[in-house]
Amino acid sequence: MLADATHQTLRIDFEDDHPVGAVTASEIVDSVRRQTDGAQVLLLSDYVKGALTEEVVQGCIEAVTVPVVANAKPESIERYRGIELVSVNRAEATKALGRSKPI
Repeated sequence: MLADATHQTLRIDFEDDHPVGAVTASEIVDSVRRQTDGAQVLLLSDYVKGALTEEVVQGCIEAVTVPVVANAKPESIERYRGIELVSVNRAEATKALGRSKPI
């Protein structure tokens, strides 16, 4: 429901954060492979909603010849080992490093 053209008065989301299956993972990687021709970088933005599984991330990394960068959550950061850059905020970096006090 919108109050006007840009403001919501009610929003209800239903999410399923179960990891995608093998068929969907393969389709995602194939799509990335097809759509990155001419790209200069591949950005993976991971909200831990089930789309960027280990299989998908590794498949995407292997499918492209450009640098791969990611915005990852601490829970999924290990999937991105070896890429050019992982972007996290201070709280996420603190959690990823297993620290209790901010870095």
